[in-house]
Order: sequence, then structure tokens, then C-alpha cells
Amino acid sequence: MEVTISDIRHAAMNMLARREHTARELTDKLGKKFRAANESDIGEALSGWIEEVIDQLRHEGLQSNARFIEMFINARRNRGYGPVRIAQELKQKGLDSSDYELMLDRYGEQWFEQARQVRKKKFGCKQISEAKEKARQSRFLQYRGFTIEQIEPLLNP
Repeated sequence: MEVTISDIRHAAMNMLARREHTARELTDKLGKKFRAANESDIGEALSGWIEEVIDQLRHEGLQSNARFIEMFINARRNRGYGPVRIAQELKQKGLDSSDYELMLDRYGEQWFEQARQVRKKKFGCKQISEAKEKARQSRFLQYRGFTIEQIEPLLNP
């Protein structure tokens, strides 16, 4: 099967219709899809076409790392994750910290409220005095991606 640049664009558009993707995710997925479909070695040409298609989609506003970051942050916040965990996941997706740090900072004091809600849902409202229980709750909130500065006021009112 001969792969054309329009095949690559069509596949990319189908992927973007389902959900937002980073440029790196699109590159990886398209590379896997078309290398598996085309056993002949056209590696460099295929990579060039994929890059060209992604650049074109970005120029047309159909692919946007900023839009992906915003969607991803909102989805993770809704699941009860904090800024540290979200930043770590975005970094794993191949995004540069300069791309997402401003968006995470935009929520500022809301992260404290988010941590409070996550703690309340998991452990209830009662105050704790045992060091062992404070440590357990602190570990849980750190795992969820909240900073010590966001956790401490919740455990030591």
C-alpha cells in the first residue's frame, strides 16, 4: 500500500476529531500507523510528511498544544489531581515546562481549595491530632500532586 500525504492528513484529522493531541503524540501515532501499514522503508520521507502535516494543522488551528494543555489540566483537576502531578504527566507527554507552567499558575489559590476538597472526600472533615494520621493524609495528598505549602494548612489549622 502506497502512503500519500493526504492519507497522513486524513488519519491526523481523525485522531484530532476524537480528542486533542500534542504534536509529539500525533507524530508518534502517525509514525506507528504508517510504518506498520507500509513495510517498505521510506522512513525519512514519511517523517517529513508527518512533520509537514502537523505543521499545516497547527497553522490552520486544528492542532494546538496550548488547547491540549488546557483540556488536560481541567480533566486532571476534575479528577482531584494537583499541580505537581499534572506537570509531571504533561512533561511525560513531551511538552516543555514553559508551555504549561503559566496555565498551572493561573489557578493559584484554587489549588489549596482543590486539596481541601480532595482531603474532605477521602478523609472527612474532622481535625486530626495523631502524627501517624497526619503523615498518612500528607502522603496521599502529595501522591495526588499537591505541594507541602498546599497540604500543611489543611493538616495543621
